[in-house]
Amino acid sequence: MGRKLLYLLLGTLILIGLYACSLYNYLLFHSLAEIFAILIAGAIFVIAWNTRQFLSNNYLLFLGIAYLFVGGLDLIHTLSYKGMAIFEGYRADLTTQLWIAARFVESLSLLLAFLFLRRKLKAGPVSMYGHVLQMARAVEEGVRSVEGAEVLLRRVEEFPETLEQIWESKHARPVWEKQREIPVCTLDDLRAADGILFGTPTRYGNMAAQMKRLIDSTAQLWLEGALEGKAAGIFTSTATTHGGQETTPLTFMVLLLHLGMILVGIPYSTPGMLHTEGRGGTPYGASTLAGSQNELKPAKEDLEIARALGRRVAVIAGKLKEA
Repeated sequence: MGRKLLYLLLGTLILIGLYACSLYNYLLFHSLAEIFAILIAGAIFVIAWNTRQFLSNNYLLFLGIAYLFVGGLDLIHTLSYKGMAIFEGYRADLTTQLWIAARFVESLSLLLAFLFLRRKLKAGPVSMYGHVLQMARAVEEGVRSVEGAEVLLRRVEEFPETLEQIWESKHARPVWEKQREIPVCTLDDLRAADGILFGTPTRYGNMAAQMKRLIDSTAQLWLEGALEGKAAGIFTSTATTHGGQETTPLTFMVLLLHLGMILVGIPYSTPGMLHTEGRGGTPYGASTLAGSQNELKPAKEDLEIARALGRRVAVIAGKLKEA
């Protein structure tokens, strides 16, 4: 109670001081008031920018960047004020025009910011020959088809020895060139997402070691419960029809259950699921066949199932967030 009273007294003294300053020297009062507003605008930008990885959407980040420009305009407005003697030779209404411009940018930004109130979902693939990458793109399309959903594509970090093999391979190198600019997934990415779709090729019926390394690094998220209650989907690629189409997502699910995530599969009511063809499509996750020499491309039905998985995760993530 004593501290609140102290703050109230301090605030009152500041207001009285500013009022007295306005009576004594209006230029000084105006400069102090504008500098305070500029500092607030700068603080909004700094907070929004440094917490962007933890935000569930880009609403605050957009406002932070907008207020950086608003603060810049207010600074020029302050320096151009009559009596500052900095912008000599300009029309007398320059100060007014700059103030109006700052308020216009501020009001327009506040109106447009609502367009960035969208859910974030992460799709994190491992792909050497491009099959999982193609599936990830289809999943991405499925997420984007849901109103209000936003998808961020991330990749897991490659091992140095694997990069050497990729660089020497005429097949794997072009695929790497397509995805090398995709940001590497971080724990902050996982923490910020409302839902996550994991993509991995199979390794003896299990996930790739690169993906396992990412999952193994989530101990802090497990302790925080940061992923609990978030929707998760899995998609994969195998060389043959019995090379891990079902065991890869099933073994992946064990780890996601430990993290408290809510698993999202694909029901057989989804078009393309009921078939006897040599291609992908399992209720545990979207899948496709690469062929023993990686000569196959994902079937159009496999890509449609991947899109359906992306839509399901986005819709369920939205419902979980609103619950």
